[in-house]
Amino acid sequence: MSDKMLNTLQGYFVHWNAERLNISIDESLSRFEKSLHSVDGHNSRTFKGFSMVAYDLYLPFHYDDENSVFESYQYHSNMHFLRQLAWPINNIEDNDLIFSQLSSNEQINMFDFGCGLSQLCLGYALKFKELGKKVTVSLIDIPTLMFDFLKYVCHNLEIKTDFYEVPYDGEHFFPTIDKCQLGIVTEVFEHLYNPCEYFKKINSSMDFDGFMITNIN
Repeated sequence: MSDKMLNTLQGYFVHWNAERLNISIDESLSRFEKSLHSVDGHNSRTFKGFSMVAYDLYLPFHYDDENSVFESYQYHSNMHFLRQLAWPINNIEDNDLIFSQLSSNEQINMFDFGCGLSQLCLGYALKFKELGKKVTVSLIDIPTLMFDFLKYVCHNLEIKTDFYEVPYDGEHFFPTIDKCQLGIVTEVFEHLYNPCEYFKKINSSMDFDGFMITNIN
């Protein structure tokens, strides 16, 4: 396998991890390839099954209650990181509804709350940049190795980005940011306690005629 066969995020990861571990690109690629093949890919049923076994394995140390949910995530954050890498940055089409509605704006502000690797948000940012628009992105998540990697990605993609780390004891934390025309909160609300408190803060950060993309898993 060569790094040309990887998606953009996986390719960046190989180079970032080589720098982080002070190893060669070839060695970093070899380690990543071995990880991929060990579970038939990081988005496979085999990998999902392994993740579920690992979750049960660590149950004596944590649970998904309000007091230990962050600690619980730390046990699985690297597996989640690998799974996120399997999903490429979204390719936004010219006829995309949100893109077509916002493309007349000269400045587009957007945020991604609980961003993971922010594939959808980065896809929109790159699409608007192709039009010569000014784009500012706010990425919000708990501090993990994946979030550090995301900073590397945004720097290399030359996307103007502000990063906000959610403190582990930060009750209903949401940063004060400029009004946004696009907000993304995908597969997040089902993990939050008292999500209505977050709704209030997120709503106050949205333009009146802005767009919100959200779902639960």
